[in-house]
Amino acid sequence: MDEFDVEKNPSCDGPLKSIWGKAIRLILLLAWVNVPIVAAFPYDIGNAVALLGGAAVLLAALVTFAGQLFGEAVGRSIALVGLQGQAALIVAAMAGGAWQVDGHMYFFALLAVGVLMIDGRAIIASAAFIAVHHLLLNFVVPGLI
Repeated sequence: MDEFDVEKNPSCDGPLKSIWGKAIRLILLLAWVNVPIVAAFPYDIGNAVALLGGAAVLLAALVTFAGQLFGEAVGRSIALVGLQGQAALIVAAMAGGAWQVDGHMYFFALLAVGVLMIDGRAIIASAAFIAVHHLLLNFVVPGLI
């Protein structure tokens, strides 16, 4: 599985390393930009602002410190899954609103951003989170998806 490891994959040298560094900065930026977005939608619709906003801050912190807490390889996967968690919070914040269905497109946008990480394991983890999240909530709390 070394072909999925950026540090061990010789094809990720040179310009690809630059793309990877920019992708990490973009992911960190998105993690913190998502926080006020998560808080804005429930305020408008009347859902739990503090709960959803607090969860968004925790996920943003997880994305920010994932590499330091879990190591670089696992940290990339956790960072992308954390972003997808924020997308799930945005969709949950839109529950009952006209834009809830449209909010699901953010999952795909973040998955596309995750591709810039040039890490197959992180991309698979992110896609798996989306699938498991939708499958579980479809049966447990269908109103949130």
